[in-house]
Amino acid sequence: MTTIMIIFLFILQLVSLFLIAMLYTKLGKFNELKKQQDMMMREMEDAVGAYLVEIKDENDRLLSELSTLKSSESQLTEAPKVQKEVESPSKVISNRIVPKSKAVNTYRQLAANPKEQSKEEQALELSKSGYTVDEVAKQLNMGKTEVELLLKFRS
Repeated sequence: MTTIMIIFLFILQLVSLFLIAMLYTKLGKFNELKKQQDMMMREMEDAVGAYLVEIKDENDRLLSELSTLKSSESQLTEAPKVQKEVESPSKVISNRIVPKSKAVNTYRQLAANPKEQSKEEQALELSKSGYTVDEVAKQLNMGKTEVELLLKFRS
């Protein structure tokens, strides 16, 4: 009877060791998955942070361009302004003088892109045709991080 009990206890110990080993491997897989998720979270936080910094830089650049535009407009006030009356005398619209180079560039862009594509579609199309993120960003006058995020979320 004692031999049967010893054999039974030995089998129970083997089964328990097997179960402990299985639980340990499952725990290892969960830890690995947690590390991957943490890494992805850090990457996303870095990408969004870089995007926000880039947006801030672009906003600062826009503000500086607007201030230079205002100063150039104040210099243009010496030239006579042309005004049109629309429907009633209270509504007066002033025509702005646009530099010839800007008008030519705008016309060329519109002529080059007869069908209007959003920048997202253009970025995806350029990426699919083999351009790098830097090249796409330069061609579309967008930030590199913005293009990376577009491609990451749209593909």
